[in-house]
Amino acid sequence: MIVQLNNKSLFKITQKIKLLLSFLHSTVIKLPKEQTRYLSEFIELGFHGDLYLKEIAFHCLWQAKQFIETGANVGSTLHYVLKHFSRLKAYSCEPDKDAYEFALSKVKDFPHVNLLNQVSPDMLYEIAKSDSSILEKDTVFWLDAHGYGYQWPLKDEVAFITHNFKKGYIFIDDFQVPGLNCFKWDEYENQICSFEFIKTSINKNLRFSLYYPSYTEKTSEHHPLTGWCMIEFGHPNFQLPPALESKIHKAII
Repeated sequence: MIVQLNNKSLFKITQKIKLLLSFLHSTVIKLPKEQTRYLSEFIELGFHGDLYLKEIAFHCLWQAKQFIETGANVGSTLHYVLKHFSRLKAYSCEPDKDAYEFALSKVKDFPHVNLLNQVSPDMLYEIAKSDSSILEKDTVFWLDAHGYGYQWPLKDEVAFITHNFKKGYIFIDDFQVPGLNCFKWDEYENQICSFEFIKTSINKNLRFSLYYPSYTEKTSEHHPLTGWCMIEFGHPNFQLPPALESKIHKAII
């Protein structure tokens, strides 16, 4: 039997095929890649134990109202912050089940912490949706949900934060420090954890300052020199503490 189709019927069939292919494509790209989240050794120090990084982070934490971390791993930095700033509301997430459960065991007794077993873009969206006042509070962010073996959420994190939060200090770990190769940074499949990688994700209307370490001496007993940056926004009169002026510099963007 031969079935003859007119142009209208062919158009409907073509549209259905396109919709089906679109659905299949969206389903495939949403499948998570195999993740290889490296579980670090838990230590009673945060921020790699880097003396100068800890000092600038503490300077900002004293002024902030909350702490938001992405990529808790086993919870060393989260525990460290909560131990010293128990007044702060803290949010963090870790998608790896084993790391999440270990981190939770370390911070569950702190009264103001919300640690979630999910990826960071989902966590950021959910906490903002559950309480929009979070977006108004001065916040220290510690972005560490990047590494080796999977697609990084760093661009999504930076975009969400700079388009929704009113003010804050965004610390990004494992960051490439221009001109100082003594600092290690993360790099995977043509992704370099650097300002070039994230700059198009920053709200183009945002006024911000970018800070990098200037020191070259190793100040941690536990880790090698690990690169980082700080993006400060929403503080018109922000200044570095005098003791850190020779250790941290403001970049020309």
